[in-house]
Amino acid sequence: MDITTKQLPNLISITKVLRKGEISITQLSKETNIKRSTLNYYLNILEKNGFIEKNRIQEKRTGRPTLIKFNEEKYQAQAKKLEDDFKKEENEMLNHPLTFKLLNFLKENPNPSLKETEEKLGNPYRCANHLNWLIHKGLAINQFNITSEGLKFLEENSHEK
Repeated sequence: MDITTKQLPNLISITKVLRKGEISITQLSKETNIKRSTLNYYLNILEKNGFIEKNRIQEKRTGRPTLIKFNEEKYQAQAKKLEDDFKKEENEMLNHPLTFKLLNFLKENPNPSLKETEEKLGNPYRCANHLNWLIHKGLAINQFNITSEGLKFLEENSHEK
């Protein structure tokens, strides 16, 4: 199963709920707080790898809910490999040169804008993704401060009542 570190948290929250017993897609969406379209994407990954079975309830002709059953045996067989793969990918991210560039940049330039960071380190897409990963890992924080444009807006648009 090829999954990324970004996908793993959603897959974990989905499997936690599924391991409790059969559940409908609607209920699973509510319990995981994941939109149905996104949830279907993850369920297809799980189904393709044999971790779940989808069974439609045949009692009604219209609006038949689909119940999802988790395959614990298949999951346990793959869990160790998934965990090892995740740790390997995480280790690669931690030891990536961009990790050290970003953390050193943040150390030397407290609370820079994303634009400043990208201009200094290059590759905006990769830089933003990596920075988000560092924030998720708790190695950096995202702070918001008002800009000069924000101050100007407040001055021009604030009305005392």
